[in-house]
Amino acid sequence: MAYPFFSLAKTHRTTPIDCRRNDIAIRVEAVPERLAIKHEIFARVAEHAPEGALLGTNTSQLSITRIGTVLGDRAASLVGMHFFNPPVRMRLVELVRRDAVRAPG
Repeated sequence: MAYPFFSLAKTHRTTPIDCRRNDIAIRVEAVPERLAIKHEIFARVAEHAPEGALLGTNTSQLSITRIGTVLGDRAASLVGMHFFNPPVRMRLVELVRRDAVRAPG
């Protein structure tokens, strides 16, 4: 799946209820650093995200591999995103993949 050029105009803040939409290609969660909460969110999102959607987690402490255990075959689509502070001055995002990544295609 090709991702359109990213811009803030194309971003939308949602709630877990909105995870039922199946037309969102990139989904990023930003919930508290509790594995159980992240598992609940990703289990619900995975049911409705389109095939090939990129799933992101805003975590700095938890293992991406452990977060992705609820995604089954879709775990390879999960990426960790660490936003550097202050974001208005540090326009940098670190992307972290899980331990075992399946080759695309």
